[in-house]
Amino acid sequence: MVLAHHSLLVFPDLADGFYEQGAPESIGWFVYSPLHTLWAGTEAVYVFFILSGLVLTLPVIRRPAFSWREYYPSRIIRLYLPVVASVAFALVLALVVARTDTPGISEWLQRHDQPITIGTTLRNATLLTGTNNLNSPLWSLRWEVWFSLLLPVYIWIAVRFSRVGWPIAAVSVVLSLIGTVVDNGPLMFLPIFMIGCVIATKLADLARLAKWVEEKRRSRVIWATVLAITLLGFSARWWLPETLSGTSTIVVLICAAVVVGLAIYSPGVRSALQLPFIQWSGLISFSLYLTHEPIIVTTAFLLPSDMAWLVPIIAVPLALVFAWLFYQFVEAPAHKLARWAARSRPSRQHAASRTAPD
Repeated sequence: MVLAHHSLLVFPDLADGFYEQGAPESIGWFVYSPLHTLWAGTEAVYVFFILSGLVLTLPVIRRPAFSWREYYPSRIIRLYLPVVASVAFALVLALVVARTDTPGISEWLQRHDQPITIGTTLRNATLLTGTNNLNSPLWSLRWEVWFSLLLPVYIWIAVRFSRVGWPIAAVSVVLSLIGTVVDNGPLMFLPIFMIGCVIATKLADLARLAKWVEEKRRSRVIWATVLAITLLGFSARWWLPETLSGTSTIVVLICAAVVVGLAIYSPGVRSALQLPFIQWSGLISFSLYLTHEPIIVTTAFLLPSDMAWLVPIIAVPLALVFAWLFYQFVEAPAHKLARWAARSRPSRQHAASRTAPD
């Protein structure tokens, strides 16, 4: 979805719609309607945040001997090695093919006309203080890193107050809404991870709900209806009336959470996600996320502005192939190094068991 999002932003009219400058009426059906779900890149990142909250919480609450001493070096390596490699890749492409503001290009491409300095490159590689458009998807990794560092706090809140987990998730949604209104990044994005943390502590409740649905005679209809409503609401900020636009963040975050739940419990959604191509795309998804944007931007700047229609045709296959290579030679080795780092820093319990006499 993010790949589609960036591929379409090379078109000036679609980029104008995304940046709230008003898309032409001729394409309004594709921008200001539920069809925007097909390229709702920002909303897809919300799913990523919630999923991160879920999958990072589960090992902590399921392993009595979970070691934070093992977690931190492993997690930092797991995130930063691919990120640094992707920044280097984006830097090389930007130096080879200049990003210059030329007539006829979309506003999204215009925003890539930024000076390349050592300082901005280091900021992109370290993430913590913000990023620029050298490799624009890295904006979300900034919040992923902060969440990863603050994970013990999130876990403590989610577990300590698990009895009121759903109200905590609701408060998280409201905080994110407030952050959106006041344009505050930490307040906008960091609460979203808590939704996933809460889901991790409530999987038993959700399993009972899913079982109740499965026992119904028309369970398939129920699952299909929930999926349809979820996909409809996922792009709510693009089609809700202006008078209700302030509530779109609430609708989108609820739908993003439901997407994660459907992936776990809906038989139909689960089967779809187990298709070979989907499994393969999931395997390379992080590599694809980190590397697709520089490829799209470079392709767009190599072609004349009136040939923007060729950019997705060329860049999307290239991005998929390069993501697979990046996974093989960067991300997979980073996984191995991260596991080695975790094993090389045993927890106190493991160290005690090694030194205890027989």
